[in-house]
Amino acid sequence: MAVVKNPPYNATGLAPGTTYTATVAAIRNGRTGPSASVEFTTKAAAPAAPAGAALKSPPTVAGATVIYTHDGANVTAFRLERKPKTGGTWATVADSAAPADRELKDPGPLTAGDYLWRVIATNTGTDSGPSNEVPGTVAAPVPLAKPVPVKKGTPTTTGFSAEWPAISNVDASKGDKGYHVTVTPTGPTVGAVDITTPAKPLVAVTGATPNTAYTVSVVAKGNTTTHTDSDPGTVAISTAKEKTPNPAKPTLKADSATATGFTAEWTKATATTYTATAKKSDNTGDTVNGTVSTSGAKAEAVFTGLAASTAYKVSVIATATGKDPSAAVVSDDISTIA
Repeated sequence: MAVVKNPPYNATGLAPGTTYTATVAAIRNGRTGPSASVEFTTKAAAPAAPAGAALKSPPTVAGATVIYTHDGANVTAFRLERKPKTGGTWATVADSAAPADRELKDPGPLTAGDYLWRVIATNTGTDSGPSNEVPGTVAAPVPLAKPVPVKKGTPTTTGFSAEWPAISNVDASKGDKGYHVTVTPTGPTVGAVDITTPAKPLVAVTGATPNTAYTVSVVAKGNTTTHTDSDPGTVAISTAKEKTPNPAKPTLKADSATATGFTAEWTKATATTYTATAKKSDNTGDTVNGTVSTSGAKAEAVFTGLAASTAYKVSVIATATGKDPSAAVVSDDISTIA
């Protein structure tokens, strides 16, 4: 209790973080008038500053973790602050409501550059002094090397495969995602669009169109913190042409045999050209080219300059537009006359 002639009244020696009730009444000529009361709480005791602050691991664009020590006395929370190493102001980036915590995570994201971090303990709104300042440098993510895909094996009319050496700095343990494959023009089925990291990744493509050029594009996929995606590596692969169906077996055209030649004929196909040759059935002598015509109801080849009374075999190869030549189809013996 205290008597003052001139307010205000300053109370000292109070306990920190304690609620008190102050009652005030006027006294005049020994008589006390009506009183009024007010309740107040003293500020909590300031905690000691955290010590030994340090980075748990090198910071990245994804953030940083700061560790520190503290005796835990008079603490209700910890606060992590960050600022650029040069210029800028301190900003809160993380709070912990657990007094037992001894590390705080800056969630980022951060751009490449130099930073400072510090930790402050608080006790119901009363802050400690800051910890030591922790410097750290955030490096810009490095692009992964570009894959170099190549054709594997021989393409078929409807498919092909591509492979590439694994990129040395693709590291799944650090979150790198392997490889992403695209094939253009679209339409074929790509066996694996996203591939992890075997020693020699391989992609198989099926359902492609015959005689068509495709581009296989491969991108090494980074983790975005230490590695960014590579530039695409590409390879052009064409599917094989379809083979032209074999022509019908050639036969002697009626009444065409002479002492020096004959005409062979066979059923023709649309949009198809033919080559026809004749050789003695005993496989001696030269091969003779026939003059092919497709203007009639059937395709035919006229042979001249042949030996009389001799058996020949006629060989016909068909080539349809956009397709590879057929296999040769060989006739039975066709003979000139005496």
